[in-house]
Amino acid sequence: MVKKTQWILLFTTFVVSVCSLVFVILAFSLDKWIQAEAESSDSLFQNSQIHYGLFSGYLTRFVFLTSPMYHKLTITCLFEENACIYSCQTEADRREDELRRLLAGNTLVSCPTIPRSFERRAYPNFTTNGDFSKAFLAKEMHPRQNANIADEVIDPGLWLTTIIFLSTTAGFSLLSAVMALVNVAFNPIEPIFSVFGLYIWNGIASGCTLLTMILWGALFGSSLSQNIAITDTLASEFSYTSNGLAQLGLCYWLLFIPMIFHASNIGLLYWRKRIIEAEPPPQTITVDKTDFTFMIY
Repeated sequence: MVKKTQWILLFTTFVVSVCSLVFVILAFSLDKWIQAEAESSDSLFQNSQIHYGLFSGYLTRFVFLTSPMYHKLTITCLFEENACIYSCQTEADRREDELRRLLAGNTLVSCPTIPRSFERRAYPNFTTNGDFSKAFLAKEMHPRQNANIADEVIDPGLWLTTIIFLSTTAGFSLLSAVMALVNVAFNPIEPIFSVFGLYIWNGIASGCTLLTMILWGALFGSSLSQNIAITDTLASEFSYTSNGLAQLGLCYWLLFIPMIFHASNIGLLYWRKRIIEAEPPPQTITVDKTDFTFMIY
């Protein structure tokens, strides 16, 4: 019964590690790390809705008495300028050019509209010729005062280290799952491949998840909570602001799950260790060597 309990606990750590890996992959792939609105001082423009992940997202502009305009957002970085933004341009060269124009304070190119299938069904009269998007830029607006674009863009160091630590989390989640399965099927002799190694892999995975949350939380607190770093909120010719209108999205809060899962695995492994230690020692048989009657056996 005790042996079966030990096996069940090891197999449980495998299942938990796999579930943790699934949540990490979801956090990587979904575009819900930031959810925000951008408010315009012009009454013609309603609040825009924005959501994006680590790499891409969507911007929805709402203009009075017209269909919504949808724009794909993609992360764009110029490491030599120490700046990243979520650009609405669809080509890499244009995204970099847009970031350079923003930093230089030059006029921007209009954002192409990219409707998605469900949006086309919801708004059958929606067109993608970009005419209204051009009118959006050409319209006389009340420009906001923008002291320094460089202070409002995304810090590429924080963004990149977030990616690195989340990737490390995924790697060690996979490793902990594989090694748990190895220990279920076999009994490795090397400590690093045995149950002792599972403490290390799960500890690193849990720690990297925590660091990922700290880094993205620092980026949000220092920058994104005041400006979500998209074209509309950065360009001086626009009247949009997202100050106080952004919040951490679903993907960020999902990371609590793998962090807790891997910490729970460490608890399960420790419980297994205590069960083993609680087992009574094997019974020893002492033989009286002065009694030669045992020789008949």
